[in-house]
Amino acid sequence: MRSPPSPLLANVHVDKLEDNFKVSPLQPRVLMRYLDDYIPIWLYEREKLEDYLKFRRGVDGNIKFTMDVGEERRLVLLDVEVIRSYGTLKRNLFRKKSYAGIMFNFESHYNYRMEISILRSMIIRSLRLMDVEFWNEELEKLTRIFIGYGYAREVLQRNILAVKSQWHDGDHDRKIKIEKESEMWICLPSCEIAQNYG
Repeated sequence: MRSPPSPLLANVHVDKLEDNFKVSPLQPRVLMRYLDDYIPIWLYEREKLEDYLKFRRGVDGNIKFTMDVGEERRLVLLDVEVIRSYGTLKRNLFRKKSYAGIMFNFESHYNYRMEISILRSMIIRSLRLMDVEFWNEELEKLTRIFIGYGYAREVLQRNILAVKSQWHDGDHDRKIKIEKESEMWICLPSCEIAQNYG
């Protein structure tokens, strides 16, 4: 999907396929989709889930549907591990075993602001995708990764605290900053013009 209209065309095609899925005798309770990834909530037996997958594969022979079934009450969807716990769903960040944690070295010749922006983006991404109970563990991992690339511990802690201070119980605190209106100044290039406008 390298072409810009590819996601749009894939979305249109999958929408048409979903109309055909509605004729299946067994339906998931809930079916959510992000582009071509689905997460269903299935209330029937596991064998019937296999039958449903066979039905879906039969709708269009050009598309091969695959299925990951959650094990130990855990299911990975995109970069998030969804954990079923006491009737609720919790979210934790998921990284593949091949994840290398490669970042810019702090002592490279990149602009300091860009390096801090990357650091903050990684922190914000972690906080957004995870429930609060997993934050500390993830922030420790990020700290180890960034220290390995030459970031000072003080810089890391200062930015972690700055980003965390904007989040409360997993929600971003959208603060509205009210600034005083500043006076407008006009700089005129010539003394004669300045005298005329006195």
